[in-house]
Amino acid sequence: MNKSMYGLVVIMLTATTLSAQTETTEKSPNWKFSSIGVNYGSVYDRYQEMSLDMMYDFTKNPALLNRDLSGLYENLYRESSGVRFGLQTTLTAQRPNATIGHEIRLGASYSSREPMISYSDPFDIMQMEARDEIIYCNVVNEIGLDGAYILRKSFGKKGWFSAYTGAGISLGGAFNSQLVVMECSYDETGLMVSDTDSFYDAKSSMFTRLQVPIGIQFTMLKKVNFNIETAIGVGAQSVFGGRSYFMPVSTGFRLGLSYNL
Repeated sequence: MNKSMYGLVVIMLTATTLSAQTETTEKSPNWKFSSIGVNYGSVYDRYQEMSLDMMYDFTKNPALLNRDLSGLYENLYRESSGVRFGLQTTLTAQRPNATIGHEIRLGASYSSREPMISYSDPFDIMQMEARDEIIYCNVVNEIGLDGAYILRKSFGKKGWFSAYTGAGISLGGAFNSQLVVMECSYDETGLMVSDTDSFYDAKSSMFTRLQVPIGIQFTMLKKVNFNIETAIGVGAQSVFGGRSYFMPVSTGFRLGLSYNL
């Protein structure tokens, strides 16, 4: 091998090594905690189905739920919504020249909601008949942990405005839940004449959700972030000692406030 060929091989090997080092650096950036914050909003789950059997399955002692439902019409509500409060921290990939920001968001949350069904007499306003109503309500208190990988695009001077999306997963556990049976009676004028609430212990559950967060963020004074976010996905509830239930729609809305470290 002559000197010129040898020199060409050395140059090619050196270039390949530098390229590999550059690619490795790009693929494995340093991650840094960039912000901490809080968020508040709503959570909405839509069950694939809802039935009285589910209420029995949610309850530790199903026999206590037995009521005389003869002659009553069944009303099934597959939607379950409530409030949500969360804490979060964000790690950002250190890529100074990147046009798209990469982030990992970790958080914890508390939410409460009440899946329910009801049974009632049809109330005829013309005939002014008396009416009875029985409502089964599962009061759910959930503590969850969640994580998401976020892709962010910044706009404006110094990135004061940004839009983002990504993919996330959350795991939650229901604690201190109850099954409430509300029995109401109305007179011929539609005025409630009796109202009895019975409380029973409910089983614990695990909730799993896969969601796509979509949001916008405004940054003030380079330190304070205000964001508006929605999440779209699916979920499932697994009852300990019971069955699992699929939720084809699991969404939420959040207002967030965070501080850049």
